[in-house]
Amino acid sequence: MQSNAGLPEASRLLKVTLSDPTLSTHEKESGRLLLAECVYRQKAPQEALSLLNQLSRTASSPALRESALFRLAMLQMDQGLERQGQASYERITKEFPESSLAPSALMIQGNYALLIKGDQSKAVAFYTEVAKRYPDSKEGEIARTALPGIKKLSVPEIKAASLTYKNELKKIKMQQSKINEKPSSP
Repeated sequence: MQSNAGLPEASRLLKVTLSDPTLSTHEKESGRLLLAECVYRQKAPQEALSLLNQLSRTASSPALRESALFRLAMLQMDQGLERQGQASYERITKEFPESSLAPSALMIQGNYALLIKGDQSKAVAFYTEVAKRYPDSKEGEIARTALPGIKKLSVPEIKAASLTYKNELKKIKMQQSKINEKPSSP
């Protein structure tokens, strides 16, 4: 089990370090990405969302913007901000279509469409796009393998899979909250 006890100190030190005028822009932006992770783990998701949103739009490096955007999308989804999360994943595929994260962003959108929304046609569209745009990626291979089965699913099967998935997510979130509530041992 991972302890979050040192995170407030890590955040404080990162903030102090980031004020160093000798740091390059890239170093400061990379530090802000780490800071967003620290504050999120300290149960300050709004601050993390703000940091990631700013970095996803203003970071000087495309790789940092892309990484911040992917983390932003994950955090938005984790916080129940599905529309914003989906929009962020979509931004990845539009702004960074050649990146290594773009196939994952499309797969996540396909999984969300099928397992959360129960929308088979959207899921098929996302999986098909992954298979066509990224045929040599592991996501492309997964999409090609999964597409025939997804196309054959009946409405009751989709509803059952969606319900099972949602119930599993609830269990995971409950387990995470129990872990986060336990005091850390010295």
